[in-house]
Amino acid sequence: MDGMDTPERSLAEAARAALAYLDYPRRAWTLPRAAPDGTEAADVLVAGAGINGLAIAFLLARERVSRVRVVDSAPTGFEGTWLGFARMRWMRTTQELVGPDLGVAPLSFPAWYEARFGRGAWDGLERAPNAVWMDYLRWFRATAGIAVENETPLVMVAPAPGGLFACRLRGPGGESVAHARRVVLATGVLGAGGPQVPREIAALPAPLRAHSSDAIDFSAFAGRRVAVIGAGASAFDNAAVALAAGAAEVTLIARRARIEQPNVKQAMEFAGFLRHYGELGDAERFRLHQVLARFAVPPPPDSVARCTAHAGRFRVLTGARLLSARQDAGAVVLETARGTVTADAVIAATGFSVNMSLRPELAPFRDRIALWSDRFPPAASDPTLGAMPYLDGGFAYTARHPRDAAVLARIHDVGIASVPSVGPVCVGLNGMKFGPARVVRGA
Repeated sequence: MDGMDTPERSLAEAARAALAYLDYPRRAWTLPRAAPDGTEAADVLVAGAGINGLAIAFLLARERVSRVRVVDSAPTGFEGTWLGFARMRWMRTTQELVGPDLGVAPLSFPAWYEARFGRGAWDGLERAPNAVWMDYLRWFRATAGIAVENETPLVMVAPAPGGLFACRLRGPGGESVAHARRVVLATGVLGAGGPQVPREIAALPAPLRAHSSDAIDFSAFAGRRVAVIGAGASAFDNAAVALAAGAAEVTLIARRARIEQPNVKQAMEFAGFLRHYGELGDAERFRLHQVLARFAVPPPPDSVARCTAHAGRFRVLTGARLLSARQDAGAVVLETARGTVTADAVIAATGFSVNMSLRPELAPFRDRIALWSDRFPPAASDPTLGAMPYLDGGFAYTARHPRDAAVLARIHDVGIASVPSVGPVCVGLNGMKFGPARVVRGA
């Protein structure tokens, strides 16, 4: 916090005073427990220091669960997607949404932004730039006292004696083992199973194709032709960055017949739905999943405008289902339902898959975790839903066999794999008021 401006320092002091006032009862909830190696086990190990990981760690501390260990694979200040593959210019949500502060006003983004930039700047702000949002998260983490071990991915979770988990970590100093009573996997979209790439694109050599989550050198596209597969916000944002980098032509290839507008799924954003979705029966959740899967989240108008501003260099092909892709003389030839597109590079902005077999950190439990197809047989007819883990109301795994129930109930999966079970309350800011509280109650 060195070098913090006086208004921010004063706000941090006010935030700590508010937390001290809310700190009753101060007695720790849990007692120390020794690990098999003689160290003290963590009560909870949180893997991931994005907004969900920070909010969960913060709420655990408020509940007087004092031994919480937070690790993240990213360097300090680069947790989450905002300074990585989130290539929009500013946040997609309005700035008034509750963030990881969980309602503690002096810790909130509005309070911080006004302290740094002034009331007038806040009144004129529509959406926060990504870099500014990350500045806020750094301030929040420091003010709330959340210690994060950066550049330390969670490699493996395995059962250990005494009702603990042995969590293998790979840090800057090498590998180590941390023992914990519970584990929260708050690793975002990348922790669900990996990028979802059409098989036609995956077969191309790496220099010619990328996924939108990759570290892409957009400067290499100057004067070249780029094809982007997808029709959502990420597709338009990647197309916009390629155009801004000087791409000669960008073609966005969309399978859907039209670019969705308006956002039908916004109708689901009300307290009753977000708070209580996880209490619906299996048949109701299955039906809702199938209905909502028919509608894509549309790109924000700003993302579209970033592309259409480049008249003559940007075009959209809708109803252009990808039929095949091949390499030809150093270029990519894409056959679609709307004709042939030739490009020098292809970016697949096609989202992420949920595949438990691609979760190396869960290898010891992979065949023991219940999927939706195990718990609700009709879900087997939906390959996407059927492959997702069936979670309880606290985001914990459930077991295929009763003998594994107790151990799996202490591993919580917070991210896109949780949506069919608990609702869209841990995939962005929209559900911050509801998701982290569910996790902590379950823990």
